[in-house]
Amino acid sequence: MHNGKKFEQASMWKLLKKYPNLRNHTLLIRDDHILNTFPDFWQKDDFTLHCAPYTCPAKFMLDYFENNKD
Repeated sequence: MHNGKKFEQASMWKLLKKYPNLRNHTLLIRDDHILNTFPDFWQKDDFTLHCAPYTCPAKFMLDYFENNKD
């Protein structure tokens, strides 16, 4: 895990450095829910929600989480 700016991208780069052959088997071209997903594409059981485009923590996002705790 990388704790800093762009931690998701940095984590992926660390994996690619550690396992260079992974490049031959990995292609991520859209929001495929592997690492995180945006609110408009979120599905139950997704790993995590990426709220950056909504200037998180925006009030409506906090309200959404409060009202959908299942």
